[in-house]
Amino acid sequence: ISELEFVPGESEAERTSKLEVLAAYNATLDERQRRRDFVEKHSLLDLARSELEAKDVPPAEVSLREQLRPYNRYQSAEE
Repeated sequence: ISELEFVPGESEAERTSKLEVLAAYNATLDERQRRRDFVEKHSLLDLARSELEAKDVPPAEVSLREQLRPYNRYQSAEE
């Protein structure tokens, strides 16, 4: 990406391909930011706190949480 250079005399095909590369890179950055926001929103980086909380949880609830984990993205952190 850092080596992409738009030169005034280049063809439309070259310009289009460079813009497509930039769009793909931008989509990657957007997805990365979306994932960071998710981790931050659900407080997933505080592993020490999560481990302490997990020690006090009964095994049945741990099992239930594991089964419901795929649905976390549809809920807010408070839910």
